[in-house]
This record gives sequence, structure tokens and C-alpha cells, in this order.
Amino acid sequence: MDFNNLKLFRKKSGLTQEQLAEQVGVSRQAIAKWENGDALPDIDNLVALADIYGVTIDSLVRNVASYAGESSEKSMCSEWCR
Repeated sequence: MDFNNLKLFRKKSGLTQEQLAEQVGVSRQAIAKWENGDALPDIDNLVALADIYGVTIDSLVRNVASYAGESSEKSMCSEWCR
């Protein structure tokens, strides 16, 4: 599974990997591995990421091109994915 949205959401939120890692409670290396597809976040970390970004887990894990979430999140994704 490719979580290609993780880096996108982090960059659009203005956070560094280090800052995000602190908020989630993991290492910077874990964030880098998730963004590069070398590892996957567990469900607890996905919940934390969704809370930080104000989106659903679905919007984090779906491919941007195939995202079909609720309209408010869809517009947010469209705005963030530019």
C-alpha cells in the first residue's frame, strides 16, 4: 500500500519531519520511512496523523488520484493536492 499523501499533508501543514515526529510520538526516521514507503504507520499513528491534519484516515491512505471522500474533505484534498 502506498501512502503517498503523508508527505503532501505534512508539507502543506508546514511541519518538518522532526516536528511531526514529536507530535505523533515517533522518531523522525519513522516519519521518513512512512513517507518513502519503506514502512507503514500502525492504526494508532494513523489516528494521530488524521487528528493533526484534521482529516480522516481514509484521506491519508487513499491515492490522491482516486480519492472519493466526503465533499468537505474532497475539497480540502483538492486544495492541498495542487
